[in-house]
Amino acid sequence: MVSKPFSFRLPDEAVQALEQLRHPEESLNQTLQRFVLEKLGMYADVSTELHTSPIEDLRAQIEQLRSQIELSTPLSTNLQTSVVKDLQTQMQQLRSQVEQLEVKLPA
Repeated sequence: MVSKPFSFRLPDEAVQALEQLRHPEESLNQTLQRFVLEKLGMYADVSTELHTSPIEDLRAQIEQLRSQIELSTPLSTNLQTSVVKDLQTQMQQLRSQVEQLEVKLPA
């Protein structure tokens, strides 16, 4: 892979912002390189190998959603069952109240 060096100055505010983004193992130059490549849709590790970030990020997000769905399905089924039982109990109570009112009303 062909690469080209860049050299330019940044204002103090930009340097301070970069320092906030800096990982402990990175130099400030590596942080800037990672930041620029991330903004371009690419990821740069410390060895400067390029990886297409959007595809890897999408795969990771899909896997995360799959595991969340797998975990939430039994919970949502249990919740649904609980809600149905509660509604059935409330409906039965309402029916009893209606029957009591019907008995008290003159025909």
